[in-house]
Amino acid sequence: LFDALLGTAAWNMLYFDRSYEQRSDRPVSDNVGWLDFTHAITFAEAAKALCEKVPDLWPQALLQMACFAGRNSDYVDPHQDLTSWSVTNADAFFTETGYGLFDHGQFEHIVSCHLVKTWAAARALYQGDPKADWVPDLTASLNRFFNTPLKRRHSRRTARQSLAFVALEG
Repeated sequence: LFDALLGTAAWNMLYFDRSYEQRSDRPVSDNVGWLDFTHAITFAEAAKALCEKVPDLWPQALLQMACFAGRNSDYVDPHQDLTSWSVTNADAFFTETGYGLFDHGQFEHIVSCHLVKTWAAARALYQGDPKADWVPDLTASLNRFFNTPLKRRHSRRTARQSLAFVALEG
């Protein structure tokens, strides 16, 4: 079950429809971005590490992974051609991207920390099972995430959602 849910998380992240990240006309419940998808990966790695030590926690961990999978499934586009993000040599990919983590040029510290956290979780998962069926989607999704600009400010979305919230008060 863990492998199936991790595979779903990797696939969802790979096929994330970035147009949702750009939109400003949706309700707060549709505020979605890369973090929604990367958290599914980092949670999976943390859950695996913990549940291997405390197996009684597997049901709760798997339920949370299923919740990530269900929530994120609304924000994917399976018709995207993402073959350009494929990784042919995972070991080399993790080595090369690892070097870039410490000379990244990111303005916000939180972004650089998030890149390190996601990379470390994906690498640990890969190293734990390098032949797993989910490895191609996991590495391709990480490759896409690392090489796609992040939407930083959502001023228009924040303003519209704030006005809609205030309007509820009458």
